[in-house]
Amino acid sequence: MRTRKIGWRNRAYEYIMKNGPTTASELVESVRQKNGRPFKNRGPHHANGASQLLMVDKRFTYTKTKMHYTQVGGKAILGGYYVNLWRIADEE
Repeated sequence: MRTRKIGWRNRAYEYIMKNGPTTASELVESVRQKNGRPFKNRGPHHANGASQLLMVDKRFTYTKTKMHYTQVGGKAILGGYYVNLWRIADEE
């Protein structure tokens, strides 16, 4: 395991343990330092960077989940997109 941004990955591990499986973009927005401040230069700047950090760490794994589009009028639109839900590897 690489030591790059290990503080952010440790806090992401704690966040997932507490809140359950989550997306990389939610981790970027929600993971904070112990003093409550965001990881400015010590964490990833976007969801792709967060996913790359989590992929090299053996503690994390992901599953693809399909998200569906919905319209304001209540009609379901055919289609959707996939997101990776990150979880702790030994929780399965």
